[in-house]
Amino acid sequence: MKAGIVSLAVVMCLGVMGLGFASSITPALADADDAAWIKKCVSDNKREGATPEVVAAWCSCMNTIGSNLVFEV
Repeated sequence: MKAGIVSLAVVMCLGVMGLGFASSITPALADADDAAWIKKCVSDNKREGATPEVVAAWCSCMNTIGSNLVFEV
């Protein structure tokens, strides 16, 4: 069941990324901070029941979404 939920989360995340890419002018570039965050995310989530590939994809997606957030006051 957990694998199904994680798979659904990855699909939804990829859909949101697609919307973000469609509306952005320039793509986000990964740097050392992104790599470190993704590595920590993978380490923190490796025991959740998904395959390592799914966890890495999810963490990468979450990092991309976080990088594309715009906060306005």
